[in-house]
Amino acid sequence: MLGFSAYPTGIFDRTNHPGNNGAPYPYITSGMWVSYAANRYNSVPNSKIDVNVTATNYNSGTREYTATVRTMANENLSGQYKIVYVLTEDNVVYPQNFYASCGTAGYHNDYVHHDIARIVINGENGENINSGAWNQNQIINRNISVTLDPAWVAANCNVNIIVYKDSSSLFFAAVEQGAKQSVTGMVGISTNNNEVPETYSLSQNYPNPFNPTTNIQFSIPKDGFVSLKVYNSSGQLVQVHTDGFMSAGSYNVDLDGTGLSSGIYFYTLVAGDFMQTKKMILIK
Repeated sequence: MLGFSAYPTGIFDRTNHPGNNGAPYPYITSGMWVSYAANRYNSVPNSKIDVNVTATNYNSGTREYTATVRTMANENLSGQYKIVYVLTEDNVVYPQNFYASCGTAGYHNDYVHHDIARIVINGENGENINSGAWNQNQIINRNISVTLDPAWVAANCNVNIIVYKDSSSLFFAAVEQGAKQSVTGMVGISTNNNEVPETYSLSQNYPNPFNPTTNIQFSIPKDGFVSLKVYNSSGQLVQVHTDGFMSAGSYNVDLDGTGLSSGIYFYTLVAGDFMQTKKMILIK
């Protein structure tokens, strides 16, 4: 549907395509990825559409996840806008072949994979959001419902939401907005108080060193996408505590290192334009 013929090639927000050998919008190869990502991050305009996920629920008995997606036009929009839901899973251990150019050559049987697409919930093309003109500040709600396969670990699953404007071919249909929401919700996180902080902040964990639990506090002054992730000294992602929409506030994180080995770890908070990383030590 996107015109791919080989791996590892990709496209950014469907702003490049395979026509005329990709000119003037070439496929993104692995060597081009970092520069294109930085360029898109620094130059992307304000989105025409806001997306928030509300009323989420996961039933551990039936393994059904439901949510309401709130979309709002930030300006008067014409044309057909569509929304797609993709369920992905992190922390999947499966053999991976490392090429010499990107790591140690040979197969690694315990390689940890992330963002594995498990199911496109509402079809590859998604579903229509608007019917006719979409006026500024007009809110349109859409619902998500999916039952997780017994083989998938619910705590490692996320629902990825993609909003795009329909076009003659899918690879011309530029992505307008996106969001990501954990299926089971935030891991080990509780609110600190009801006051809205003035600035972003990330505290040093306490105690440090720790065994096996420690506490981290962070504050976000406005609603938005927030991720708090833990990495080992090799840069491998080992824990995800939140990776989705959060309301403004101050939060406590109870980090449990029971399943981790002794060593140095790093935790990174990303929220809006704020990003900060701190080091902690687990001693068993």
